[in-house]
Amino acid sequence: MRFEVVQPEVALSDYWVEWTFLAAGLLIPVLAALIWHNGATFERSGSLTVFCAAVAEFITVNRLTKKHILNASRVLNRETPLNVSAASTYVGIAAFVVGLLGTLVWGFGGAVWR
Repeated sequence: MRFEVVQPEVALSDYWVEWTFLAAGLLIPVLAALIWHNGATFERSGSLTVFCAAVAEFITVNRLTKKHILNASRVLNRETPLNVSAASTYVGIAAFVVGLLGTLVWGFGGAVWR
């Protein structure tokens, strides 16, 4: 069974908060490596990267929850619901990749300095 949905046009810049957390998550290990030159500190910076990715994903999930509630209201009013935007999908993929990179740094970052 197929349902009709409207594909919303949402700019990537509308997700600036999520992109800011993801950029911070990528910058933290680089800054830790440049400033402290210490394997233990670099390793710990991976945990902050994972945290930033989790915050970005949490904000996105909250947006999606609101969208689902509004879509339920649209259906009750016999309106066409909105699909998930491409921008939201890109943020989710980026958060996943940043979280994986942070996990690798957190787990194996100390080995880089040995």
